[in-house]
Amino acid sequence: LGPDLDELLQEQEFDKEAQEQIRSDLRNGTIGLAKNRLSLESKLEDVTADDVIVIDEDSISKDTHARGKAALASGKVAVVTLAAGVGSRWTQGAGVVKALHPYCCIGGKHRTFLDVHLAKNRRVSSEVGTPVPHVFTTSWMTDAPI
Repeated sequence: LGPDLDELLQEQEFDKEAQEQIRSDLRNGTIGLAKNRLSLESKLEDVTADDVIVIDEDSISKDTHARGKAALASGKVAVVTLAAGVGSRWTQGAGVVKALHPYCCIGGKHRTFLDVHLAKNRRVSSEVGTPVPHVFTTSWMTDAPI
């Protein structure tokens, strides 16, 4: 059926010492749900317009935009997309590989997280005249399906 548990743990570089430390901290109350809370003194405020910086073609100088495109064209820039989750919240509890879940309909076809990110990468690569390197990070749960 596949590798046994010991092989899988070794392949994924499981850290038994760190796991035992976490188990100990959970058991003695050093960490846990009760500790995962903001203090009563925490001040929560709504985000204001001054807290947000919009960066798009209209908000940056032509020189900055040109330098960015030149960096892309010369291979000095790459894209890293985090795709390691199982998307249990995003998929309403389905617990599927988030990157493969068809979450939106574009052009009459349901598209996945990967479809959308790769399409954006193809568009930019076409604009700059060279493939822009694109790395998808995965986890032990999502690597094989992706």
